[in-house]
Amino acid sequence: MFVSDSNNAVRRIDASNGTVTTVVGNLSAAGVRLGPLPAQLTQPSALALTPSGSLLVVSENAVLLAH
Repeated sequence: MFVSDSNNAVRRIDASNGTVTTVVGNLSAAGVRLGPLPAQLTQPSALALTPSGSLLVVSENAVLLAH
């Protein structure tokens, strides 16, 4: 499961063991900055998985593709 949180990050939660990992975002900095992951986000507001399994993230007027 993927969730966006108030720390300007997108997290993956593994329901089988409760592990939480940050897949996109930098917890120490806000602001949209494109580039190698983890990219910076500000208020990620929408998430979607494509049919190929890529993760789309909407963050303060920017759409990011996280593979």
